[in-house]
Amino acid sequence: MSDPSIWRKYVAAMESIVGGDIRGRSRKRRVVVGRSLVAYQLRLDGWTLERIGLAINRDHATVMHAIDMAKHYMIYRDFAEVWSKFQIKINENEKNQRINPALVVFPH
Repeated sequence: MSDPSIWRKYVAAMESIVGGDIRGRSRKRRVVVGRSLVAYQLRLDGWTLERIGLAINRDHATVMHAIDMAKHYMIYRDFAEVWSKFQIKINENEKNQRINPALVVFPH
């Protein structure tokens, strides 16, 4: 299982990209997509639904839906690009490089 604090890195990376609070109550599209992608990444890292829910301040059923939506988002080119850029950002973040939110463009 991954480092227990890795979710903080993922949330920080995505918040810098979407410009919103991933753990907050916002329903803005870019924040919801960011939240879904963070949940998906944590699930890929082997986290349980309950644990992901605690990390992003949601219940396990909402996490299940977010993960399903993340898979759906990746079918579309624009969201697949966001996913790729998120992966690049979290890898850069591990190298202590600053994240540039201007590099990621969300579809409207």
